Amino acid sequence: ASAQNVGDPNLGIFLKARDFYDKGNFPLAVREYKKFLKIAPKHPRVPDSKWGLGLAFIQLKQWAAAEGLMGELAAGKTAPDLPGAYYYWGQSLLMLRKPANAEAAFLAGLKLNAAERQAGFRSGLLEARFQQKKWKAVRELVAALQAKQRVDDRVLFQSGYASYMLRDFKSAAKELGALKLRVGAAPFAQQTRFFLAESLRELGQSKEAILEYAAARKLPGEYAGDALYREGFLNFQIKNYKEAAVLFGQFRNLYKQHLLWGTSGLSLGQAHLEDRQFKEADIVFTALAKERGANAGVALWHSRVFKRQKNYAAAATILVLAVRQFRDDAMMDE
Repeated sequence: ASAQNVGDPNLGIFLKARDFYDKGNFPLAVREYKKFLKIAPKHPRVPDSKWGLGLAFIQLKQWAAAEGLMGELAAGKTAPDLPGAYYYWGQSLLMLRKPANAEAAFLAGLKLNAAERQAGFRSGLLEARFQQKKWKAVRELVAALQAKQRVDDRVLFQSGYASYMLRDFKSAAKELGALKLRVGAAPFAQQTRFFLAESLRELGQSKEAILEYAAARKLPGEYAGDALYREGFLNFQIKNYKEAAVLFGQFRNLYKQHLLWGTSGLSLGQAHLEDRQFKEADIVFTALAKERGANAGVALWHSRVFKRQKNYAAAATILVLAVRQFRDDAMMDE
């Protein structure tokens, strides 16, 4: 290489950049590749340099820069590894949240019939369609993948979730149920248990759903609050009022910013009422009546606490005050 550099001094810059990349020093590789491309824009090694620069950008998670280079190499058919250019182009587009463009890149890559990249193209295509919420296409592609290669747990989750979104709850419960013990600490572990619970609930299997909601809320993720509330709600539906009250109480303490926080107060009071814990129900509804956003529904349920105890005078007092306070509330008709 050193002898070759005598007649081609710019080649040394390219080789230096490649050496930095091979050693994992990606920022310096980027610097040298850019330097080479600026100094020698017509050099025969320009495609190799753009390829190396694109790979360095990917290592640095600079997706916009990587997408531009890989897209150029793929479209111009100049990449040293053309299937690789299509693959990394698609992956960069996915990371940029441009799944429709990524889908097109992966489909174009598949047409190259490069055996070593087929699995990657199919997986990328699946992710692109999943992000676009093409649920039917997701299920069809997963079935095709399973016929050709071993699929990982995320692919199985995507299929189960697609079934759920298509309201094929029986298939979703089967797929997610088979997956739940395999996912461990995967990022989608909570989603697996939560949407399994949702599917079971839709199928009328409340007791089984309760167990899955309980498992989901103990796992890290965005569905913990929803799982806890739904666990309480299903316990209420099957008349396990004491447990429902405990769960709604936990929800009120843990998720004060949740959209269901206001609703959970009413649910907590109702659970105490149905459990004939009238003192606790009275405390809850009294507190709710003082909260911002209190409505006629709170007063209506509060009155029922005393009506159940045949204390009609106290119930009437609450309703009279409610008529004055909430005269424009649609629930006043009740």
